[in-house]
Amino acid sequence: MKIAVVGCGHGELERMYETIAHMEHERSISIDLLIVCGDFQAVRNERDLDFMACPPKYRELRTFHRFYSGAAVAPVLTLVIGGNHEASNHMWELPLGGWVAPNIYYLGYAGVVRVGGLRIGGLSGIFKDNDFMRGHHERPFHVADEGMVRSFYHVREMDVFRLMHLGRSQRPIDVFLSHDWPQGIANYGNVRRLLQEKAFLRQEVEENTLGSGPADVLLHAVKPLFWFSAHLHVKFAAMVPHPPTPPGPGQVRSRAPDAASAAPRATRFLALDKCLPGRHFIQVVDVPAPADGTGTVAFEYDPEWQAILIATHQFMNYWSRQPITMPPLPLQESVIALELAKLRARTSDWAIPSNFVPTTPTQEEFQRGATPGTSKFETLNNVTINPQTALLCAKLEIPNPCAQSILGRRDVGPLPQTAPVASVVHNPDEISLDDEDAAADGAQSGSSVVNNPDEINLDDDVMEDESHGDDDTVHDDAPVSEAISGPSNPAEISLDDE
Repeated sequence: MKIAVVGCGHGELERMYETIAHMEHERSISIDLLIVCGDFQAVRNERDLDFMACPPKYRELRTFHRFYSGAAVAPVLTLVIGGNHEASNHMWELPLGGWVAPNIYYLGYAGVVRVGGLRIGGLSGIFKDNDFMRGHHERPFHVADEGMVRSFYHVREMDVFRLMHLGRSQRPIDVFLSHDWPQGIANYGNVRRLLQEKAFLRQEVEENTLGSGPADVLLHAVKPLFWFSAHLHVKFAAMVPHPPTPPGPGQVRSRAPDAASAAPRATRFLALDKCLPGRHFIQVVDVPAPADGTGTVAFEYDPEWQAILIATHQFMNYWSRQPITMPPLPLQESVIALELAKLRARTSDWAIPSNFVPTTPTQEEFQRGATPGTSKFETLNNVTINPQTALLCAKLEIPNPCAQSILGRRDVGPLPQTAPVASVVHNPDEISLDDEDAAADGAQSGSSVVNNPDEINLDDDVMEDESHGDDDTVHDDAPVSEAISGPSNPAEISLDDE
């Protein structure tokens, strides 16, 4: 299966699809799937810009709204994860994944889908230690809370906990996605070339602090064939071997060895740049489809992942900011196997329904004066419950995370048919995250090396720091062909030659 992988999207959907069409024409190939490794920016209307974590002068509508309204349709099946520059109020509606527009599917905080028989998993957001053990307490107030807008995209331990159970009862994961890099991945590739392009990363590379520790744990536990990332706005490839040796007794949160991990295996890692002309932002990768695959390029639910969602929902926290303690890894295999057996007994149809519906005014409606808070869909405390999330939770017979978040409690039953008359107010027990994030932002001044991957200082990347110039601004009239120009063609390069 030919998969086009893009690094940071930054809202440039039309540029991505035009580039794919150009590549297909020039090389006489057909792309089956597009993957975007975060900073997708699914901004539906101008109000969503208030919920995107970046300096105000860089909050641009870009082109996603046209796909949301139906004015444009994605010509290639598209799979995305979240990064650290997203419309967090939109992504909040789909914690377990769902369609953000026709033909464009978001994996949620963490998720796994099947397409053409391939298993593709992913983890949205970036790692920040202060929030890792907290619950997903964020909720979409009608006035954006700057602290929550930032903390929304911080990876949580409970999502990593779920992902650590992958591959114990099913075939291994073929492709895995993360926005930031697994920690230590630089040691497996051409470090010299990386530091030539991004010299300010030297200290973090030498101290082995560059990247996400939880992503590194997942890399060595899940052992996918391919791992794609973005975030640092540079192309970098690596090969990570996975010796068939059991983890040592002191290794934290590692999965016990099993039959699926007994054979030697290696992960091909590739990070890509952001979507700009002349940058290595896209590459086509041939991923071998499994022999038992259907060959149909359509998204399907992954049975094992759905069983994991059911088996672990009791440990999830979507209503509190307080630190939570996860149980020891792994859960007994029989627990997930039992839920998987129940699922298989109930259904043999794993197709993800094409049930996208707009849940807020389109940009055109917004410009005509439509109020974002007005919804024809089910609401709680005047906040829309995305019907995709409601349907999936009902199917899995688990509580709706969005309802738990809005109501601020674990015990939520079936959603009422009529929204309760109440207003959304700030919880006085919530601690503002502004101080933490302001401190993190302030740490950047006067330093060329940033140890906080939340706001990494990319000297030529305008989205990462307000003090940077705008010489990287995308010009709409730039020819598509420039997007794949450069010293080497990033479209069909074997990862081995990196």
